[in-house]
Amino acid sequence: DLASEGHTHAVLVPAFLTSAHHVRVDVPRVVAHAEAHTDLRFTVTAALGPDPSLVDAMARSLPLTGPLVLACAGTRDAFAVEQLQRLASEWAAVRGTDVVVAHAAMGSPDVPTAIRDLTRDGEPAPSVASYLLFPGVLGDRIAHAADGLVITAPIGDDAGDAVLLRVQPAAAALAPAAAADSMTSSSRSPWAAETNQAS
Repeated sequence: DLASEGHTHAVLVPAFLTSAHHVRVDVPRVVAHAEAHTDLRFTVTAALGPDPSLVDAMARSLPLTGPLVLACAGTRDAFAVEQLQRLASEWAAVRGTDVVVAHAAMGSPDVPTAIRDLTRDGEPAPSVASYLLFPGVLGDRIAHAADGLVITAPIGDDAGDAVLLRVQPAAAALAPAAAADSMTSSSRSPWAAETNQAS
């Protein structure tokens, strides 16, 4: 692991698309436990989403116009719901069409209901943006509900830009501290400098 390899600092990017309970409570608890039991110190960035680069990634596979269902995994967390609604509103302003948040599990409306509500005679059929990082049961559920409609794949590797946007400034801020640790360690042991420089 990182500590046994001599690293003293690490940047942790929560791989979640909203700042729900896992990000606000579970991640800090795990980080605190790790710091209490190792010499590692963590810089925790914002969660991967929401982020404009994720919207751009999904938009590349969607029609430019027409109503859109923003299909997320599902949450009842009030802060996360607010983030999703804000994301939908901002995307709707750019597209000039309705963008409705729907949930594959928990939360409402569910994906079939949102699709049904956006299906109107004489208007373009809705498309579906899968606001998920990876394939799985929830992605299958969204795809089943979107049968016959345009639907994006889970974001996957297209989240790379969002990762870099979080890691790069955090790593730059850590550089002085890492250098100081390296100098301190090298004064104690001729082998420590080489190890710490690797971090």
